[in-house]
Amino acid sequence: MSEFLMRPKQFAKAVLRHARTFINTHPNFRRCALATISRLGLYEVARTSYAWLSAATYRSGVRGQHNFIVKDIAQLTPRARRIYEDVKAAVDKNSETR
Repeated sequence: MSEFLMRPKQFAKAVLRHARTFINTHPNFRRCALATISRLGLYEVARTSYAWLSAATYRSGVRGQHNFIVKDIAQLTPRARRIYEDVKAAVDKNSETR
């Protein structure tokens, strides 16, 4: 029974996450939505909900497919390894000149 009750909650969270992504990628829509929300007097509620949703998404570990933390250089692509080595060499060279 509890699994049945969790499905709507998970669905609602997924819809809200997608809505947040849509709002973040469409600034004109965001501006119009904020104007409408302000006129209705719901700005504080919307702001609190948006902040809660952003924090909940961050805490749950839900990220885009390209947002990951590399813990080992071997996980990098060859081009990224080359760039990493170039940056590392530049930092070492810069620290020696000081």
